[in-house]
Amino acid sequence: RSGQTIELATNRSLDVLGRERAVGKSFDVAIPAWDPNEAYENRVIGTAALRSLDKKIVLQMTSFNPGWSMSDIQIGFDIYESLPPKEEK
Repeated sequence: RSGQTIELATNRSLDVLGRERAVGKSFDVAIPAWDPNEAYENRVIGTAALRSLDKKIVLQMTSFNPGWSMSDIQIGFDIYESLPPKEEK
């Protein structure tokens, strides 16, 4: 936690994860969907990026939504691929 990192298991191959890291793919860290009526956007507490694929997969938090920090993350939180940023018209 001192490096603001999260270790996780995945069924993705190291090749796929390596490509995702190379393009800078980011991931949303969200509280579990305990309330089915709560919007996804309200569950996201921050974003993370792939940092290490050596022997274990490590995500490093890159930002937190207001009121959230590393100490709030618990086992069982959800990790989702972030949507690409919307292009402004």
